[in-house]
Amino acid sequence: MIVPAAIVALGKQAFIRGGKQRQEAPGPTFSDAMRLFLGSDAVRRQAASTLLPVFVTRRGPVVAGIAHAQRRGDPKGFDSAAALDSVTVFALLLGAQMRTKEAYMNDAAFQLGQLLAGADVLHRGYCEHQRGGSIPPALVGNQVLALAQRLPIAALDQLCQRWRVYAGWADKYRGKIVKPADVAPPTDWAIYNALWAPLNMRPIAHALRRTVPTAADPIFRAELLLGYIAGLPRLNRPSDVGAQAQAVTNAVDTTPEG
Repeated sequence: MIVPAAIVALGKQAFIRGGKQRQEAPGPTFSDAMRLFLGSDAVRRQAASTLLPVFVTRRGPVVAGIAHAQRRGDPKGFDSAAALDSVTVFALLLGAQMRTKEAYMNDAAFQLGQLLAGADVLHRGYCEHQRGGSIPPALVGNQVLALAQRLPIAALDQLCQRWRVYAGWADKYRGKIVKPADVAPPTDWAIYNALWAPLNMRPIAHALRRTVPTAADPIFRAELLLGYIAGLPRLNRPSDVGAQAQAVTNAVDTTPEG
């Protein structure tokens, strides 16, 4: 649970070095926190508007860092509790600005974050299968995440330029690699999940095709990070993914192209 005193303490922690280390910085006051919790709607909205850029800048790196590390298969060195606290505060501050999860989970920023997360899944599986498990320090979605926090449409364009080789690999091997057993190595699951990721991503790409802005404000950045750590929606069976993607394809083919 986040209480006013926690807002003060958490706001004074700035994460550096990809989210693995933190340092102290001047932060919000107890008065700022009390306005957020006990003020009128207008006062809460103003307090959240002031606090959100601070929290996104200082705690965004641990959210992005742990999400990326988990998809690389190497989450050691990250403070998961700090990431959870950060996500909770983001949601609290967005809520004070009348941005409910029912709204932002269907908007461009959150969906772009999901798309970048899916690109990481695809890239990791490609590396496991085609490069003998040699995974670069940053997967393709993470490579454009910083740009997406400033210039979302430019980040999406960069992703499209990198897309074809990975999507082509998935199209070639999808259906040829069976679902691993529950006790299979993580690398087998990484490959299998990657093969189905593009079909899972296609409905999101369809939803984004006319809604990505050219620039990002703090609300966009927070919602982008929440989508990135949430990842792709979970569908139970590959057939579900295929059916959903086919329905979108029948309307308009929106798979990113490089």
